[in-house]
Amino acid sequence: MKITTAGEALFYLIRDEILDVTGTAHAKWINLTKFFEHVGGDVKYAHYVKGAVAIHSVRRLLRFWEEEKPLTGSEALYVAKVTGFIKLEVFPGLDSSLVGRLARAVIRAEAASFKPIKPKVKTRVLGERGQISCYLCARELDPSAAKDNAAHLTFEHLWPTSIGGDSVEENLLPACTRCQLVTKDTASWEWINLQNFVLPKEPSIEALKAVPHSVRFARHYLYVADQANRSEMSLKEAFLRVGPMSKKLGNLKTGLPVTFFDLTTTPE
Repeated sequence: MKITTAGEALFYLIRDEILDVTGTAHAKWINLTKFFEHVGGDVKYAHYVKGAVAIHSVRRLLRFWEEEKPLTGSEALYVAKVTGFIKLEVFPGLDSSLVGRLARAVIRAEAASFKPIKPKVKTRVLGERGQISCYLCARELDPSAAKDNAAHLTFEHLWPTSIGGDSVEENLLPACTRCQLVTKDTASWEWINLQNFVLPKEPSIEALKAVPHSVRFARHYLYVADQANRSEMSLKEAFLRVGPMSKKLGNLKTGLPVTFFDLTTTPE
């Protein structure tokens, strides 16, 4: 996947590099993958657990630095302060070169967080679109609609601004208020609590309709992320290529209880 924000860079550094070299973690992940595959009904369940650990680590690191940065004073002390927290509280025993990379990634992600979207960036996001629609549900949007109107236009940070999602064109898409509220602060599909989600092997239409919007979004996000990884696209490029979620949620017919990974949010 093409990384476009400081928050993504931090998350993928932890998930794809640091977790595999922390102590005997790599061997543990390899040993647990098959176990998680059986328990979760899909090999991606192991990816879910690893991603959830990475997200938790990101949140801890950023929360620490958000609170400590104002107390630290000179910028020359920033890396040392974050490094000390990493070594003592998060990844003890991590190689010093990785500790330094991680500390700098945390500092960059915190600096990129909560930045307002500039008017010229909003203009570039909308571009020459004759019709503006929500990137997730395809609802038509009106820039002049009031906030309590379903057609009110918002700008979605694909990687949340609360955890290093830069307010740049490459990380923004038009969204309706409903989808914006559901996806708020959702960093990758592993953010969602999906371990409790299991339906009968032949779920009813009512059961599929009752699936929370947050779960539908997480499944769509996973599909989009897979496309981005295969084609080396950014998250935004992949969302635009895949298009909005289908209005009707589907599921694969496996003859087994339906899990999160069996859901389909796009025409197959």
